[in-house]
Amino acid sequence: MAVHAHKPRLDPATLRDLSQDGEGPRLLDVRTPGEFRTAHIPGSYNVPLDTLREHRAELLHHLDEDVILICRSGARAAQAEQALAEAGLPHLRVLDGGVMAWETTGGPLVPALALLGGLPMTVAVGTSLLVISMKSFAGLAGYLAGMHIDWGFAALVTATAVVGSVIGGLLAGRIPQDALRKSFGWFVAVMGVFVLSQQISSDLRHTLLTSPWTWASVAAASGVAFSWYMLRNAERTRSLTNDVSAPSIEENAPAVHHPTGEHTVHSSGTAPSPHDV
Repeated sequence: MAVHAHKPRLDPATLRDLSQDGEGPRLLDVRTPGEFRTAHIPGSYNVPLDTLREHRAELLHHLDEDVILICRSGARAAQAEQALAEAGLPHLRVLDGGVMAWETTGGPLVPALALLGGLPMTVAVGTSLLVISMKSFAGLAGYLAGMHIDWGFAALVTATAVVGSVIGGLLAGRIPQDALRKSFGWFVAVMGVFVLSQQISSDLRHTLLTSPWTWASVAAASGVAFSWYMLRNAERTRSLTNDVSAPSIEENAPAVHHPTGEHTVHSSGTAPSPHDV
């Protein structure tokens, strides 16, 4: 059997750089469909590891470019690399650390539960938070033996999370899903900007914060957003006013007197016979 030399694993930062131009490598996620639906890297395709050997010939025919194999931590992706290399598929790389490392370094994930699974946003967000909590506890269990933890700070964070969960549970039935969806979207956008700002060098960050063009752009964007918001509210108010002031059809409709006796017309449009009178 031929021996294939394995290339060094690809780190998440390098994968982000390769994917920025829109023509990056093909991403092959070998996790289970359930894991893939929960969260996956944008642009990746799901081919579970247990069905990979059945589709090796098809993959060999279609995948002629660089292929990045992805799983939760990298172990299953290494097995997939070996199986595909034995089939003769070249240019294989494994994402070092898998989806966990990608998420830890600030990489975006697609919430496929809401997009493809058809679940409401509240259920999708709750499921994603459950998965994140399970992964956090698993990671904590692995580091407890060799790391010093500030238990006071950990207790404060835990108490804050519990209080937030209780408040969220009390308000869950009172907040419309549209408002919740928009709030969650803004939260993701703000966190994305925050993570991006942390990746910028201190010199570039200082230049951006002190440049008048930056604040002029922020002011212009804020003005456009505020104007759009005011116009939308004005249109909504005008629409509601028109609906209230518009007369109803029943009020303007002329009175219809239904004749009786020999002048009554049947639903078929014919006059009644003498026997009907």
